[in-house]
Formats: sequence, C-alpha cells, structure tokens
Amino acid sequence: MYQFCGTSEANNAWWAGVRQELVARGMENLPQDLVKVGDRVAHWSDPCLVLSQTCGYPLLYALGAKVHLVATPCYDAPGCDGHNYSSVLLVRADDAREDLESFRGSRLAFNGEDSQSGYNCLRFMLAPLARHGRFFLSATRTGGHVPSMFAVAKGEADLCAVDCLTWALAVDCNEAPGNLRVLMQSTAAPCLPYITSADRSAEEVQLIRDALQAACANAALAAARSTLRLKGFEVLERGAYQVMADMYDRARDAGYPVLA
Repeated sequence: MYQFCGTSEANNAWWAGVRQELVARGMENLPQDLVKVGDRVAHWSDPCLVLSQTCGYPLLYALGAKVHLVATPCYDAPGCDGHNYSSVLLVRADDAREDLESFRGSRLAFNGEDSQSGYNCLRFMLAPLARHGRFFLSATRTGGHVPSMFAVAKGEADLCAVDCLTWALAVDCNEAPGNLRVLMQSTAAPCLPYITSADRSAEEVQLIRDALQAACANAALAAARSTLRLKGFEVLERGAYQVMADMYDRARDAGYPVLA
C-alpha cells in the first residue's frame, strides 16, 4: 500500500524478513517476492492469501468474512498516533484559502470511492457544509493518492485528501510535488490493517502475528522499518474500524452520501 521508488527496496527487505520469520515457524509455500496486485479485492479475497495490507474501508464493506484481521501497524509520521492515522488535505502552496468552507465550488481529486483516507474521511468532514448534497464543482477519480497530488499541483484540481503516511513517504522519497501545502488534517481512524485469508486457522493467524513482532525486533530490519516509518503493530478487534462506518453513516444521514 505504500510503494514508491524510494521505498521499494525497504518493502522487499521487510517482506524478506517477515518471510524468514514465517518459515522459521513452519509456514510453507510462501512467495519469494512481493506480488504485484492488479485487482485488489480479488487479491485480498484469495483463499490462499498469506499476508497483505488493505484499507479499513474495504475491510468493512468489501471483504467481510473473507479475511482475518491480523494486526494494525503503527507508524512514525505526522498525523499518526499509535495505531491511528489521519489524512492531510492538500492544496497548492499559492492557494490563499485557509478553511474548508472557502473551497465550496472548487474541484476535488480523489483516489477512489472505497478509500477511507481519500474519500470517506473527507465526505464526513464536508457533510455539515454540503448544500442539497453538493459541495464541489467537480470530483475526479484519479485511481491513487499520488495522481491526486499531481492533479492538484498541476492545477487540474484544487484539493485532495491523502493518507498522512503516503504524504510523509512521498516527501521523504522526493516523489511529492513541491508546490503543495497541508491545509488541515482529518479525523483519525485505525491505520491500514494487515490481513490474511479467513481460511487460515486461529493458530496460523497467531503464527503470523508472532512473525511480525519478531521482524519488528530484528535489528537487521531496522533500516527497512525506518524507511517505511514502521514502529510496530497492535492487535485490534475488527470493531475498532467501525469508526469508518460511522463516518459514512453520518454523512449519508446528513444527505451527503457521495463526494460531489
């Protein structure tokens, strides 16, 4: 979920370290390398899934009983607090507007309707400001946080909401547009969870959790964890992600179910 040119090596090293811990605990038939994903929901729903990371919003609405929640990562980035994270609302650096109300009638870029950080949290924030179910002049789906950032930077949109870790890593890797600034942060919610197939036993889920914790304690992986801003993991109940459903429900009940 957090792949940049500057994080690719760290992501590969992190998986290699986690894989080593899984093998040491007797897990077999593990992919040697990270798998490039096309259809994300099909990937997450695969009954052979060993380990992946999803957004909390599809965890609630698309995956249901198809996956086990393994653990929730904790990150060291502005906007992260323990197992929670927020979005940053990004605008061009030369845009003088300072509050959401002043962006009424502007143009939004968003990554996808199934995103907590790029869509759901912003819908929740704007619901009290919407009039007759509308706030923006236009809302354009870009397919990803980075394309949303560049749409704003190039003047094709005026605002986007981006996962605060994505923003921090993009800046770290010099892969973020240089003419953006943070307008404000969103309401917090649990970070993007690690998941495995629901077909795996409780013993296997615990084995994966133990492997993750061991990888977090492995000094040889310290550089990879630092690059990824990964501090550790917490094991949460699925109900911790209900805050995202509550955001949607409140926006819907306010007459603003779609960002527009």
